[in-house]
Amino acid sequence: MTDGIPKDPEASATIADYRGEAKLDTVIAESAVPLDARFATNYHRESNYGNLITDAMRERTGADVAITNAGGIRSNAVYGPGPITGGDVFNTLPFANTLVTVELTGEELVETLASQVITLESDTGRAFGEEISQQVSGVRFEWVPHEGVDERVRDVRVGGEPLDPEATYEVAVNSFIAAGGSGYPLADKPRVAETDVLLATAVVEYLDARGTVAPTVEGRMQRVDRDLPDASVTVDGNGKVVARFDTPADAESVATDTVAVRSPDGERVAAEHAVFDADEGTLVARVDDAALADAVGDAADGDELPVDLYAEYDSTEFDHVYFERSRLNADVTATVRDRGRGAPAGR
Repeated sequence: MTDGIPKDPEASATIADYRGEAKLDTVIAESAVPLDARFATNYHRESNYGNLITDAMRERTGADVAITNAGGIRSNAVYGPGPITGGDVFNTLPFANTLVTVELTGEELVETLASQVITLESDTGRAFGEEISQQVSGVRFEWVPHEGVDERVRDVRVGGEPLDPEATYEVAVNSFIAAGGSGYPLADKPRVAETDVLLATAVVEYLDARGTVAPTVEGRMQRVDRDLPDASVTVDGNGKVVARFDTPADAESVATDTVAVRSPDGERVAAEHAVFDADEGTLVARVDDAALADAVGDAADGDELPVDLYAEYDSTEFDHVYFERSRLNADVTATVRDRGRGAPAGR
């Protein structure tokens, strides 16, 4: 219907200038991995593209933590491996949201993260499954998507350190959620900085500065359905670390290839061997001591470090939508001993 209407030269020039400035048609980076902007991923779990977006936010603002809502990541597509254009980024981040930094106490940060948890038992959860509904950087935590639990967000660490409920943290967000969008309790929180930098522009410039990217899923947000009993182990770099757990009554089977330990910094150490005994209701996991010693890094002799064991299991109680299995978690205290760390077994 508009084919016969001539284009306005001035408007066309303005559009062309903007496309060039925003690098919509320009390859800004190569991704060595697929960048996952699908709704099914970003609403329900950590994604590598969500990590890239929030890492860009945190780098641009210098904030301690960055958070963006899953609903702000659009297109429902996967980009790469291969060239990524500015247009690809604007397709996934199409809204005119700018970067805002707010100041939150540790307690308020937990409240902010927990505001996005959709439980499996809720009306939304029964229809679409449990959701974490956000992507984050600079923070790690567990989320429990069930009614009747004491904490829906727990074991929070900022910058690798345990969260201090009374400390203050600078948190980079987009302007939509800063104003209370998506149910975030941020509208009345102190502003550290408000910018006119579009979120999409910050991501374009982050990619452009790197040339090649390969973001991964790092375990920043860990879903937990059931807890195992706490355990204690000694880590000296020799032999094997073995722990035994009583499993919950709803555990029908355990996917033993998913059993792994994560260090306080998030480093993952897969179990060498794991056995689930359905008759006894037990899970026994064996981890290489040297690998676990490497994961805890420069810890000193006698240090007691909190590590977490995670495992996926088939539950007779929970009926998930977007997840194949339920997840178990055990808090494990690892006592570090220098004697023999890194030496061959038997020395």
